[in-house]
Amino acid sequence: MSESDPVGEKNRHTSLVKKHKQSPKGKRSTYIKFGKRKGIANNVSMRTESERPHVCQECGKNFDYLSQVRIHMRTHTGEKPFSCKGCNKSFGRISSLKRHMRNYTGEKPFLCKECHKSFSEMSFLQSHMRTHTKEKPFTCKECYKRFSLLSNLKRHENSH
Repeated sequence: MSESDPVGEKNRHTSLVKKHKQSPKGKRSTYIKFGKRKGIANNVSMRTESERPHVCQECGKNFDYLSQVRIHMRTHTGEKPFSCKGCNKSFGRISSLKRHMRNYTGEKPFLCKECHKSFSEMSFLQSHMRTHTKEKPFTCKECYKRFSLLSNLKRHENSH
C-alpha cells in the first residue's frame, strides 16, 4: 500500500478487524492507530492482549502503559481530580471535564461532512450520521421493527 493507494490501506484495516473478530477472547488483537490521512487510518498495527504488559490488579484489564493503568485505577478508587469551576462537578479524566465544559462554551467541534451540522460529542455525530446512511442497528425483539437510535427503540418497546 502506498500513499497513492488509500483504498489498499482501508482494505488492510478491514482485514485486521476480521482477524480480531476471529481470534479467541484473551488472544484478541488490539489495533493502534498512529495517525489519520484523509479519514483513513494509517500505521495500524496489531497486538494481542498478552503483549500489553501492564495489568490492573483490581480487574485484570491489560494496558500498554503504566500511565493508562493509573488513570484506569480511578474507576476503582472513585478518585475524581478534575473539577468544573462552573458547577463543581468532578471527573476522573481530563477528557471528561473537557467534554463537560462544552456545555458552557457551546463548542461543537464534531462536524457532519454531509450537511455541515456540528455536535458537541462524537457519539452525537455518529448517531446523526445514521440519518444520512439510513442505518438502523437497533431491532425490536418482539416485532422486528428497526431503529436508528437506541432511545427510539426503547420508547417503541414500551408501547408493546
